[in-house]
Amino acid sequence: MVMVDSTPEKIPDRSNGEVDGKRFTSSSAPDRKTPNESSATSMQHTVDSISSGRKLLLMLSLCTVIFLAALDSTIVATAAPTISRDLNAPDTGYSWIGSSYLFAQATMVPLWGKISDVFGRKPVLTIANAVFFIGSLLSGFAVNLAMFLAGRTMQGLGAGGMVLLVNISISDLFSMRDRGLYLSFDNLALVLLDQLYNEQRRLDERRVTFDFPELCRVAAKSVDRNDNDIDKILKIAEGGSYRVFEITFRDGFQVITRLPYASTRPKTRGIASEVATMKFLKLHGCPVPSVYDWSSSASNAVGVEYMIMEKVQGIELQDLWYSMSVKERMNIVGNIVDLERKLFEIPFPASGSIYFQDTKAVEDSNKIPIHTSMTQDQFCMGPSTEYLWSHQERDNTTANQGAWKSSEEVMRAVGERELTWLQKHGKAQLPYDAFYRELYNYELVAPQSHMSALTEYLSAVRHLIPDEKRFNLPTLRHPDLSPANIFVSEAGDITGVIDWQHTVVLPLFLQAQVPRHFQNFGDEESENLRRPKLPDNFEELEEDQQETQLELYRRRQLHYFYLGFTKISNSPHFDILFSPNLILRNQIYESASKPWEGDNASLKANLARAMQRWEHLHSKICAGCTECPLKYSEKESKHILELDEQQKSAAESSQRLRDIVGVNIDGWVPLESFDDVVNKAAFVRAQMLEAADTEKERKDIDQN
Repeated sequence: MVMVDSTPEKIPDRSNGEVDGKRFTSSSAPDRKTPNESSATSMQHTVDSISSGRKLLLMLSLCTVIFLAALDSTIVATAAPTISRDLNAPDTGYSWIGSSYLFAQATMVPLWGKISDVFGRKPVLTIANAVFFIGSLLSGFAVNLAMFLAGRTMQGLGAGGMVLLVNISISDLFSMRDRGLYLSFDNLALVLLDQLYNEQRRLDERRVTFDFPELCRVAAKSVDRNDNDIDKILKIAEGGSYRVFEITFRDGFQVITRLPYASTRPKTRGIASEVATMKFLKLHGCPVPSVYDWSSSASNAVGVEYMIMEKVQGIELQDLWYSMSVKERMNIVGNIVDLERKLFEIPFPASGSIYFQDTKAVEDSNKIPIHTSMTQDQFCMGPSTEYLWSHQERDNTTANQGAWKSSEEVMRAVGERELTWLQKHGKAQLPYDAFYRELYNYELVAPQSHMSALTEYLSAVRHLIPDEKRFNLPTLRHPDLSPANIFVSEAGDITGVIDWQHTVVLPLFLQAQVPRHFQNFGDEESENLRRPKLPDNFEELEEDQQETQLELYRRRQLHYFYLGFTKISNSPHFDILFSPNLILRNQIYESASKPWEGDNASLKANLARAMQRWEHLHSKICAGCTECPLKYSEKESKHILELDEQQKSAAESSQRLRDIVGVNIDGWVPLESFDDVVNKAAFVRAQMLEAADTEKERKDIDQN
């Protein structure tokens, strides 16, 4: 490791009137110091002599001050709807719950600074704290909005002095060399404040309690080593489902251990199916890591479910993608499509997830044996481990969880699951996506409309199955074929594909899609499969315009390469991708299987589209399927289709906002990006509030 000395060669001495080697004349520098300047100089001379313990106490006190001031500028945003309701605040007064504090805080900053120059930092900081305290009391005992706003304003007046004087005090106390370090501590208080939101709940969901020494012993034993041979252990991932450790032995050999979080679902079946899937694919020549040891029960010496597996050699594709040449990128996409071809060619007797034939995680009555020459009847099909089947205890419903012997059973199962769950647990709620709420007038949405749509879906299921037998064949695909899960060698060969949790075998027509990291739908050039090229005037463009065109060029390349190789190497997939009505069938299935979260439009709109295209959509070999079971009036169809288009537009806006901020739909971000995401989110929120035209709009943005 190279250590860089960041200390300047020379620190300009400003105390004797010298800056950058130039001296001030007596006429250019003041002869007299204010009382506070004298005390500041005195403090800087004495702070170096105080003990580290007193410095720590001093900084804790100052950080507590700034923490309280920051807390009152953020926490009220969450409580504003309740405060507004309890105090019967009108629309015109709602926004002042937060604004009065911030306005008063900003207004008083110059005055607090000037007063502290005259009377000193300590007494003025004490007064600012007292003003803040009185304002807090007044807000706490408020009986109406006017009294509450008066308290909030007084809090803001005090907070303006608290924030300013903490920073001034640190600047007075510490030399320029050390000042940056100590000023960063008060920013730490703000970061801690940001992490308080739902932090305990998120931590509880991801807490893993286990016997660490025993895990080391088990890992070492799985590869015929002793735990004393372990050289180091690194935590290498903290994602949505597993805690992952990399264990390195003294001879350089490495293994990966994966421990599911408390929130990871499904229990028992998840690990059992993932291990079986990986061993099944290994026997079929697919590049997946070997599993050395595993347990799908927490009743073991480690105290938690675990998987110990080979560390895949090579480099993550996402680390190489942008540095590759066109030829290298084309070669990689060809290899990925060839891997998919191997998966598509594996025959399965039914849909569902893969298990060992002797597993105790699945009842014998739910097993369908897999007979292949390579696997020697070691495996079977069983219940689906797709995440939605265990979301909010949906695995406790009476719906058929698999294995499924036909496409109709698959499509019917998800509708019955959602309908059964809503009948037991469904209740009115605001739409989960805040961008949808305006479309429903910010009112609670009842699930009955969606339950009615699910009933209509179930009546139409048997009509929606494709006629061609090959489109109904049970087919295996990787659940998330992203560059982060693909490892490659320097030569461009795939050395391993990881993360097979939630893998499910489904009919081909439900599996057919271009992986999201390789598709560029919505772009006319890509949808017409035109060979990608840079614009003729590329060299004349500005640098930022060139970057935009290069990114578009890369996306078009991926789309073009993927579909081109799929047409050549995996024709069943290509044929179904371009078969009529595939997209609509998949949209109907997906909107029926998606957990209801206040969306009453998507499924019904897709059914309305199916009704309009029934003559071309329905099965021709289904007896009695010519008559459409879906009955929507023209007026009802028009209304629901318009609402669905509005929701799609809102969803696109929501996704663009998440992309700008850098957060996924569940609010998860990598630890290293947390501070940046928090700052972006605060900026976007402030911009949206500033752009609002009316008090009602500000209230809606603030609340939703």
